[in-house]
Parts: sequence; C-alpha cells; structure tokens
Amino acid sequence: TALPVVPERAWDEIDRPEPGRMQQSWQRFLPLVPPDFDAALGQFVGVRRIDNAEPSRIRDLLVDLRDRFDADEVEPERRSGSFAGQTFAGLHWRLYERLSRSDPEQAARIAAAVGVLAVRGTKLAYHEPPEVRHDDGEAGALRRHFVGLLPFSILPQDKGKVASDLGIPRLRLEVTRQGDDAG
Repeated sequence: TALPVVPERAWDEIDRPEPGRMQQSWQRFLPLVPPDFDAALGQFVGVRRIDNAEPSRIRDLLVDLRDRFDADEVEPERRSGSFAGQTFAGLHWRLYERLSRSDPEQAARIAAAVGVLAVRGTKLAYHEPPEVRHDDGEAGALRRHFVGLLPFSILPQDKGKVASDLGIPRLRLEVTRQGDDAG
C-alpha cells in the first residue's frame, strides 16, 4: 500500500511497468499516482512527469532520494550491481538529464548543493561533482585501474553534456613513457 503524499510530491509516468516488474524499474522510487488518475486533474494539482518537471521539483526529489539513501531505505548495502542500486542509478540519470535539458546553470547549482550519485568500486555514494569522473569511453581500457580509487558518474557514456552541465569532469588520462629505452 502506497503512503499518501501531497500532489506536489506525486509523479505520473507514462510507461509504467506491470506491477510484478515494478521492483526492476526506476519508477519504484517515485510516489506514483494510480494509473487511472485523471491527467488533467493531476496537472492542475501539481502532479508532474519527470520530462516536464521544473528544476525546483527535480531538486526536491533529489534531496528526498538522498535522504532516503542516507537512511539506508534504498539499498542498505549500497551495491551498484543490485536491482535496487541499478534502478536507483537509472532514476538519477533521468533526473540529471532533465535538469541539463531544462536549465544547465541551475543543474550545476543543484548538483553542487545535493551532490551527485556515483559508483566507487562496487558501492553507490553521493559526492561533490568535482570529485567524480565521467567515463565517456575514451579511456575505457584503463578505467579498471581506477575502480575503487575514484568515484565514477552513474551517467551512461553518451551523457557527457549532462555530466558537464552538472560540473562532473570527464575522465582524462595523460600517459607518459617512463625511461629512455626504445621499447
């Protein structure tokens, strides 16, 4: 049974999974209105979809998600590879993408204030954006040497602009040859 929430904190997403598959969906972390809820009424009372939510609404959800994460309500072991970890990360990259599309400057301010979800080793954690690296695939062969040492963005490789808008630097490596031998 869902807990009641004020309309300004409720969400209405279009492509909902079947109830038996909700645990495998990023939507599991959203307080959703019932599928048959009148869309016009929802819009009137402040129910939103991620793709049309204002940055302040996304910020409020990110703060709530971080609070729930910090209280161990999401994935107590904080494993990035668990269903809960994967779906939690999937929701975050959708929220980050929405912020980037709606207002890149505000996206950076919100990310700095709330932190960004990242993976360090196999654990999820929030970090300040400049501490995190976005792997766009260019240094992919060498990334394994830094797993556990650096927090990496949960954003997919093709979301470099989103990472940049959030203030997350790209993973850049400078490789220099040691010694003076030819081989």
